[in-house]
Amino acid sequence: MRFEVDGPAFAGEGDEVEIGDPIRRGDVVWFDRVEPHKLVMRVVAGPVSGQCFLIDKGSEPDVLRLVAVEPSPADPQPLADTALRDTALPLGTGAGAAGGGVHDDFPAFMQAVVLPRRAASPTDIRLDGATAGGSRGVAGRFRHHDRVWVVHEDTHYEPLALAYAAAQAGANPFVEEATARGRCLSLTPELRARQRSPHKYLYIYSWSPAGES
Repeated sequence: MRFEVDGPAFAGEGDEVEIGDPIRRGDVVWFDRVEPHKLVMRVVAGPVSGQCFLIDKGSEPDVLRLVAVEPSPADPQPLADTALRDTALPLGTGAGAAGGGVHDDFPAFMQAVVLPRRAASPTDIRLDGATAGGSRGVAGRFRHHDRVWVVHEDTHYEPLALAYAAAQAGANPFVEEATARGRCLSLTPELRARQRSPHKYLYIYSWSPAGES
């Protein structure tokens, strides 16, 4: 296995790297030095020491891309944790599902809506499972900075994963921007720089019961 690292180096010259846990795209991992020249990649499941990385698809089939998560989470919850690997929850469940209520914050929306979808369909690139075309279908809603935001079904997993890792590390992953009809959320410039695609692929808009922006 080869690595593309977006962030600080995790290994030194002569180090051997072993994958200790089952991993998938979107996991947050760290490297446990078990011997002077041996590191074991582990999925973050609690407080760790050292740099953490978000797993992403590399430029070639046998390449794993590692995106540094700053700061390292003190008590993170990986994008696809053990429970979600074993249990695929029904789609559209939870208080913030389309037609339902509003999740308390972005991580709550991710945990109730996005993570189950990701676990059930790990090869999909966006929430609705499609590969092209727009959609104004609603995946869910959540509160953020005194507003309610609606997430459209054509949103891709990659920017959501980057935002979730940052939120779990205690950072605000979003900046608000104006649209023709209201406001939208975009990734911070730092997170956008880590996104592989030059396209936004994050379709989150301000919402009120009277209508969506």
